[in-house]
Amino acid sequence: MAITYNNLYLDVRQQFLRAGLPDPTLESRELVCCASGKTREALSRNGRLYVPESVEQQVRRLAERHLAGEPVAYLIGEWSFCGMDLDIDENVLIPRTDTEVLAEQAIDFVKTLPESRVLDLCAGTGCLGIGIRHFVPSASVTCVEKSPQALQYLQANV
Repeated sequence: MAITYNNLYLDVRQQFLRAGLPDPTLESRELVCCASGKTREALSRNGRLYVPESVEQQVRRLAERHLAGEPVAYLIGEWSFCGMDLDIDENVLIPRTDTEVLAEQAIDFVKTLPESRVLDLCAGTGCLGIGIRHFVPSASVTCVEKSPQALQYLQANV
């Protein structure tokens, strides 16, 4: 039976609500966007359009995996940090909201300096260093990562 993007999103959101997941609205939207290849804006605009069956099946598979414990960020392969979309997978930690607070504090501090050099050790995705460099282009930022698996994501996000 055909289903619209809006109804698919609402179905998945309801599943996540019943399961007690922490952010069912965000998580369901991200899974539908990922499976459909739509931006958040396009999903909103196209909410009344019917979903191809293959996309619906992919959304439902992703939702099942998430309900089984896989983080949405790993399922979709990216996560937003300070307005930047970073590539990630299970080889790096998912950038968290509290890390955004740390980045904002660091950015505010670095902006007060006439010259600055920033070292992001054990950088993982590089979210802190990349965020500082993005918002303070004059800063000299070095990100260091030992793990070859994480290093590939640091390189992808630069």
